Amino acid sequence: MRNPAAAGCPPPPTPAFNPDTPENIRAAQQELKRLGCYGGAVDGVTGPGTRGALGAAAGKLPGAGVNPLTEQGLRALREHKDILCPPAAIATRAIPPAHPASLAPAPQPVAPPPPAAAAPAPPPPPVVQQTPPPAPAPTPVAPPAPDKSKIRLSM
Repeated sequence: MRNPAAAGCPPPPTPAFNPDTPENIRAAQQELKRLGCYGGAVDGVTGPGTRGALGAAAGKLPGAGVNPLTEQGLRALREHKDILCPPAAIATRAIPPAHPASLAPAPQPVAPPPPAAAAPAPPPPPVVQQTPPPAPAPTPVAPPAPDKSKIRLSM
């Protein structure tokens, strides 16, 4: 069989680039992960993490066709050798901004609160002095019965 290019025929057309195919999304996710812009799963699904990573990479490679993804943009991601996004930027990018001019400064990390001072020990319980119960009242003693042998009756 003859080579069509050698016979002066143009080469067969290459299929048009479709950025929404799972293969192209996976390829972009893989490159974005390698470049430090993507921390999610390489699953071929365009979710908020992938969109945020494309937005971050587009900010670092303006005009490369990264967001929205083009064939040239995917090629630019593959050819870039250095880290594009610092590690801290991965966690803060969930959804890309609507427009690059609307980028807000990255939130500053909040210092942890100082350790709480040890609470003072609770005061000891009050000392209760127990007094002995009152002594029982003496039981009344009946007066001695009169001695009948000494009683004399007079009449």
